[in-house]
Amino acid sequence: MTAAYLARKGAATVVLVHRSTFPGREQWDELLATLAHDELTIMKIRQLKAIEKTGCRLKLVQAELGTNYLSLFQIFEDLVKQYNHITGVIHTAGITGPETHFSAEQVSIELSEKIFTSKVDGVRHLMQAIEHFSPVFCLLTSSLSPFLGGLGLSAYTAAHCFMDMTVAQNHLKQHLSFQKSQADYLPTDDSLSEPKQSTIVRTINWEGRAPMDSALSDNATGNSVSRFWMSEEEVGTCLEQVLKEHQPHQVIVATGDIESRMRQWQNFSRNFRKNLLDHTSSLRSETTVETAEGQNNDVEHSSYSLDNISETLRGLAIELLGVQSLKDTDSFFNFGGTSLTALQFRDEFKKYFSSEYRLRVFITVLPFWNWLRSSITRWIKTN
Repeated sequence: MTAAYLARKGAATVVLVHRSTFPGREQWDELLATLAHDELTIMKIRQLKAIEKTGCRLKLVQAELGTNYLSLFQIFEDLVKQYNHITGVIHTAGITGPETHFSAEQVSIELSEKIFTSKVDGVRHLMQAIEHFSPVFCLLTSSLSPFLGGLGLSAYTAAHCFMDMTVAQNHLKQHLSFQKSQADYLPTDDSLSEPKQSTIVRTINWEGRAPMDSALSDNATGNSVSRFWMSEEEVGTCLEQVLKEHQPHQVIVATGDIESRMRQWQNFSRNFRKNLLDHTSSLRSETTVETAEGQNNDVEHSSYSLDNISETLRGLAIELLGVQSLKDTDSFFNFGGTSLTALQFRDEFKKYFSSEYRLRVFITVLPFWNWLRSSITRWIKTN
């Protein structure tokens, strides 16, 4: 979308730096005629050819910016030699899909590095390059995860927080440098010196876009946030605004009411626990437990009959989702479930069943309710 926008705005040359291998231009027509490649690659080729029809020159360069900063410097140097200058850089690198979703208890160096390579190391190397080659502007495309979090997005959110703070730090550095230059300058006449031109560095935190890969757009969490996805036209409008001369160093773009979405994490009803207790109180029963000494003591113990498991789970979900009814085969996310409600559901589940599950099952196990019911049934039989 970004390259298409630049082409429509009259960019003479757009250089696309990509990590993975991609068919050479000489193969494109043959691949389109035979469709002898995966669907995603074919879609990309069609989009690239559409960009070229606008008159924009496309240059594709393969490089891994996060692991080798010298390759990035070489790309910049070659472009400056060929075109004399670089107008701007837009960083959109990153991985998407199931491999970016893992809960906090699953976090590991290996899993996190897949995300940090492009979002952390790649940004560090890019900032070094723009300081040396001084393009007019540099835009880092971030997400709303630093404000809204997300189920299984702990490392993903951390990486985007790093990007945002890098831009904030650069903004502060430029401001302090300008102040120092003005303080050190001793004018000989009434004119003021022109400050040294620095690269304008900004970050845009915006909603997601519909994935090109249909398999990614159909995943469980995607269904709950797809109503917020930005269209190609909206992406172009945002880019046009954020690239204007007088804009703050950080721009936040949301298609929904972001303040109310943030407040969901803060204003969880104080009556929620009481409502759930009232809803499930009829399902609780007192049992007699015999102590090791052979004495009988009446204690309150949470227990559920096998017949009431579905009703209990459904009651928990209905209270959280605010819906009238749910079937065992219904998708949690299709009925308005979010990262917040998934976490809340797990918390209440643990309190009522004295058992817990990994958050990842919300994403990887479908239908979720059938899996959860069978798991609880096994747990009751063994306890």
